[in-house]
Amino acid sequence: MHKIQLINILLIFYSVVANSQSITISSNIPIVEESALNSPKEVKTIVLKNGFTIYLNEDHSKNDVLGAVVVKGGSKYDPKNATGIAHYLEHMYFKGSQHIGTTDFKQEKIWLDSIEFMYNMLPYAKNDDAYRQRILDKIDYFSQRASKYAIPGEFDNLISQIGGTELNAYTDYEKIVYHNSFPKENINYWLNLYYERFDSPVFRLFQSELETVYEEKNMSQDNFFNGIYEAVYKNFYPSSIYGNQTVLGSIEHLKTPSLSEMKSYSKRFYVANNMALILIGDFNSDEVINEIKQTFGDFREGEKQNFKIENENPIDGRTQVNVRITPMPVGIIGFRACKKFDKDKAATDVLISMLSNENNTGFLDSLNLSNKLMYSTVFSDYHSDLGGVFIAYIPKIPLKGLKSGENLILKQINRLKTGNYNNDFFEAQKNALLKNYELDYESSASRLELIANSFVSEKSWREVSYYSDQLRKLTKEELMRIANKYFTNNYLALYSKIGFPKKTKLKKLDFTKINTDKDVKSTYERKFEENFHWKVEPKFIDFNKDIKIAELKNNATFYYTKNPYNQIFTYNIKYYVGDYQIKGLTQAASYLNFVGTVDEVFTEFNKKLQSIGSTIFAQANEDYLTIEMTGLDEHFEQSLLLLNQLLTNTEVDNKAIAQIVKNRKLENKLLIRDISTKSSVLTNYALYDNKSRYINRLSLDEIKKSTGAELIAKIQNALLYKVDYSYVGTITFEKVEGIILKNQYMPKNLLVGNSPVIKAMRTLSGNQMFFADDKKAVQSHLRIIIPSKALQENEREGINTFNEYFGNGLNSIVFKEIREYRAMAYSAWASFQVPYKFTEPGYLYCSTSTQNDKAFQVLKLFNKLIDTMPQDIERADIVRKSLINSINSNLPDFRNLYNSVSYWRLQGIMDDPREKSYKFYKDLDLKNINEFYISNIEGKSKIFSVIGDSRKIDMKNTKQFAEFKQVKIKNIYTK
Repeated sequence: MHKIQLINILLIFYSVVANSQSITISSNIPIVEESALNSPKEVKTIVLKNGFTIYLNEDHSKNDVLGAVVVKGGSKYDPKNATGIAHYLEHMYFKGSQHIGTTDFKQEKIWLDSIEFMYNMLPYAKNDDAYRQRILDKIDYFSQRASKYAIPGEFDNLISQIGGTELNAYTDYEKIVYHNSFPKENINYWLNLYYERFDSPVFRLFQSELETVYEEKNMSQDNFFNGIYEAVYKNFYPSSIYGNQTVLGSIEHLKTPSLSEMKSYSKRFYVANNMALILIGDFNSDEVINEIKQTFGDFREGEKQNFKIENENPIDGRTQVNVRITPMPVGIIGFRACKKFDKDKAATDVLISMLSNENNTGFLDSLNLSNKLMYSTVFSDYHSDLGGVFIAYIPKIPLKGLKSGENLILKQINRLKTGNYNNDFFEAQKNALLKNYELDYESSASRLELIANSFVSEKSWREVSYYSDQLRKLTKEELMRIANKYFTNNYLALYSKIGFPKKTKLKKLDFTKINTDKDVKSTYERKFEENFHWKVEPKFIDFNKDIKIAELKNNATFYYTKNPYNQIFTYNIKYYVGDYQIKGLTQAASYLNFVGTVDEVFTEFNKKLQSIGSTIFAQANEDYLTIEMTGLDEHFEQSLLLLNQLLTNTEVDNKAIAQIVKNRKLENKLLIRDISTKSSVLTNYALYDNKSRYINRLSLDEIKKSTGAELIAKIQNALLYKVDYSYVGTITFEKVEGIILKNQYMPKNLLVGNSPVIKAMRTLSGNQMFFADDKKAVQSHLRIIIPSKALQENEREGINTFNEYFGNGLNSIVFKEIREYRAMAYSAWASFQVPYKFTEPGYLYCSTSTQNDKAFQVLKLFNKLIDTMPQDIERADIVRKSLINSINSNLPDFRNLYNSVSYWRLQGIMDDPREKSYKFYKDLDLKNINEFYISNIEGKSKIFSVIGDSRKIDMKNTKQFAEFKQVKIKNIYTK
């Protein structure tokens, strides 16, 4: 639930990406004109009498409504002696109210007040461990008494019953956002539930949730990107909150949380004149505003807050900081820049795009492609009061290259300051940003973040919307001025050499499992169910209307979807053959991203492509070779001609292989450090043995020995296989079909391969455990896989119902038993998965991660849940209501319609299978779920995949689950 933009961008920085590149771009760059776009950009802003701000973004092309409540606050306003409070408080707002989540609040409150008092005593314990333990024992005793009245997860249950999906929240430095999607018919129920949630919150089950927050903090310790983030922030923002506090809070403060501070924070910030309600999607604004006034119009007001404006002294010259926190040498250069929604932001974004962009056409990208740097990228960090631009790079020469890499980058930055680039390149970046702005706006989640940030920054929607106009009006002269304003000789140079930062683990809390009656309901829920009326009108996909399908020839199918938003097309080609059948196809696809055609070398070919505003990206996995193309509809045919030339007349350039080699080297270095990746390697091996995708691939040495001609031959071979062409845009179906038939290379007799691949799972004669030791891990990553059998036709509808009941979401058996009741992990889930052929066996996949010293207990509990699935009639009924009411939320959006429909057709399903499922859900009960469980899971052998620190894990008892085999990660993947 914790969002930090910088970490996300750093993940991109380390990702292995191979895109097309050019340094200069030819003229006549097409401009994305707003007048030509039909995106629903209108956002109505209403402020109620009590100060509550309402944002309404009506969009009838959506299948449901995304609703959110935003609190202007965040970790920036955490007390100095209680950091992490805003984030912890976010967790507590899932625990119910005075009416939701309790059988008798008056009696419960007696014990809750006692718990609060004891928590306030914890800071006085200081270093007196015995005194601290006595306090904790009292807290545990009072918590047990209070839990007798608590109903964990009741708010989640109510949201599920009205068809709510993706219930979640997140905290950053400046806001807390609570959100989920729901059907438009139930908007009034949603408003009443969210009003109740925020009107009288009760912070019950505080102790068990604290352990969950501990797990989240420990999880961050295993992510070395977190160390980079903290080091950069600490040195770039030394005087402000950003460099001195993290969103999760300090370990010391998490050890001594204060309920009183939390309540004080809630009373101060969770008030009408500091909150906003956002609705995005399929609803009627005129109708819903009255319902909003009847609920949130009565919400309590509070004192107007004087919000913090953080300040930093200017960086004085070049400031170098040396650390050892990364698995390879990494340099980060940081420049102070504009704040969020500043008038300079559009220009700053263009500067960033000119340095590095999704097409690898920037000045920094040229350093990567010329092998002067191993890798480099640039990213922004915008807050409402401060901002920065950071350039991260990996030098080519590990030990001596950080300084030389910095000098290379500064030379490229100087090009921005002096205007050493042609106007076409400048215009192309503006246009790319405009196009991406339009594509982002298609997403309700992206709109939510934009609207929430406008509220926090106290900017009107008109001011926010002016961004696209600022881009269009931006001149080269103005861009140079902004470059010289921010890219000065005053900057941070952070050098990280190879090192392993110290990890401080939060030890588990020894408390008794909460004692709750799982079958009870609050008076609020009983009345809610009595008054709840079923009225969701299901929508199903019409294969003849919502998507059009044509067989261009045998084994060549064309899928067409109308774009309701804008004039940006996406054109995807999917060949039904992958790396499993043509070994090295993954590298061959990457090769396509670095070359041109026989007639036009890479840079010349890319000039043509970018002159019409299009991008091409190729990739392959075990199952498919896919080619993705995006651009403007007016240039679709020209783009397709260029794509066809690339596929059929590919340039032979052995230098391009160097980029593929470099990517594999980076991947190998990350694999030995990142525990999540190592867990994936171990689990794939445990399930598929030597058919693991990490084993069955080209080695680094084999890639080095490859030639351009060999990789082109692999592509040409793939083009002989069954293929789908998918177009999403505004050109008519008939015209697009004609353009494809005229310009797309299509062999006469297409082959039928074995994709998607169905690999045989490991043969089991009993339970087997595969263990990998990682002495640096704070958490253990635990996976349990139960290979099953092929499903009978009458069992297929049971997949979703079993998954929803047992392992998916906040209301599932797995989540409640492992996290909600016992706080043993931050995340826990399970899902029954099947190959596309129902005639082949499926499997149950279970996943969680936890502190090493809790690994055995979690495995024991998870194993018990699998062996003896808890019986919960009420939970089964909630699943029934949830699946029925959320039927429309599960509709794919227009850009992804092809993926669902083509997969169904591959299974032999020629109309929307959700219609059959909907009928099945109506009569669903616990008996149906049990039948699926007994037939497909109960009593079957298990595969355990465990990676963690053996010194902290109870290995003696852990080994008793199965036949034990310890493996080394380095021996189960091809380097």
